[in-house]
Amino acid sequence: MTENGEPAEILIGLIYDGIVETPGWTSFLAQASRVFGVAVASILIETNSLGYPERLRLFSPGAHAELCEQIDAFSSHTIFSGDHGDGIRVHDAPLSVTGNGQPVMTASLNISAVVEPGIAFALGLWHRIDGRPFDEADIALGRALLPHLTRAMRIFVRYAQAYRERAVFQAVIDRIGVGVVLVDAKSAVMATNAISREILAGGSGLKIVNGRLTAAATAVARILERDVRAAAEAQTLPNNDKGWPMALERSENPSPLTLLIHPGPSVQPVNAPLRRSAIVVMRDPDRRASVSANVVGQLFGLTPAEAALATLLAQGADLDEASEELGIRRNTARSQLQSIFMKTNVKRQSELVRMILSSVATLSN
Repeated sequence: MTENGEPAEILIGLIYDGIVETPGWTSFLAQASRVFGVAVASILIETNSLGYPERLRLFSPGAHAELCEQIDAFSSHTIFSGDHGDGIRVHDAPLSVTGNGQPVMTASLNISAVVEPGIAFALGLWHRIDGRPFDEADIALGRALLPHLTRAMRIFVRYAQAYRERAVFQAVIDRIGVGVVLVDAKSAVMATNAISREILAGGSGLKIVNGRLTAAATAVARILERDVRAAAEAQTLPNNDKGWPMALERSENPSPLTLLIHPGPSVQPVNAPLRRSAIVVMRDPDRRASVSANVVGQLFGLTPAEAALATLLAQGADLDEASEELGIRRNTARSQLQSIFMKTNVKRQSELVRMILSSVATLSN
């Protein structure tokens, strides 16, 4: 029993808080250890949704590393092997962290369930500190926690998958040099990526004022506001691929900042965003593409010197600029370029640049 409420109520609250806690369920595992009077509490989640097993292992604070490995192995053999069954079981689990192999933990209470096909979890409570066996009160409390654990694990798996996808896509977008800003129908900024923040900070003609994305020029600001509102309204149409392009002239730069405004993710009953939104994609022509010479050389079989030249050309340099930056004569650069053409089976510099920029070399830095 705890001071501020019933054990079940407190643990249930911590179960749902643990979905977004880092590391996950730290507070719940610590509290479960106290409530059940055990040495170690663990949560093991196993998924096979991608065709191969993945496992998340979480332990109460202070758990011995070697003991954690043994708990993981025991759970793999006893809980996650064969048929996954929902339920609460007391196991005889001789685990040891001593040099002579003497067991220091001899019993565990495991609460496990299949969340959905390919996804299962187990909450393990390892060894009563006072030496008493697990009793009916422990099992009853575990039974009260089981449906909440199952629901929380289902939410967590969805959340983790979405978080991982977002992290991957964010990294790719940043690497290819594209700025992205998510705004609502009134241009209030909801999210930005690193490239868009750099573009906005660089005097590009776009800016954020009072939390809203706008343009420095009044006439352009009105057009941007209109197109953002139209894109956000179009969000209600599933699979809407319409885009609103813009080119922002910059007084200090002859190259315009180019924008493409898209509707945000379509509003659906199951995953409806809180606000209608629009996605503003921006590209600054003056930002050189990030290309790795090492990767270009490996992809196309070029020497280091040829790869360095090809990379500079792909980043927008002409032959004179590239030869000067590399410290070589123009004739040497021309000779290397002809060799590059032969190895890549192209005939023009524009074809070479297109080939490099459409390859994975742009994602390598």
